[in-house]
Amino acid sequence: MSLAYYAAFYAAQAVIAYNREGPKSHQGVRNLFGRMAVQGSDFPGEVAGLLSDLAKSRVEADYDHATMDRWKEPDASEAMEQARLFISEVHAWFERHHQPEASG
Repeated sequence: MSLAYYAAFYAAQAVIAYNREGPKSHQGVRNLFGRMAVQGSDFPGEVAGLLSDLAKSRVEADYDHATMDRWKEPDASEAMEQARLFISEVHAWFERHHQPEASG
């Protein structure tokens, strides 16, 4: 669960860094990503929401003693698929918004 979340988290950080921002917390990354990529751009909101879903699952799997033992392989597979979808959309976002550098 953690690895799926962190894959999506670092992809979100890449979008934020591309815009020359750098929040200090996980919540800050999620909030700023939502403002920059979804509200201020064309990133699909339903896919952006996966970042928060993955974060919640990661915290439960890693820290919630009441639920940490309930996670099974299908849950991890679903989280990995969500991360893949999120990262795929980040790649597509960069394709749409990356400005090639002018050759001199």
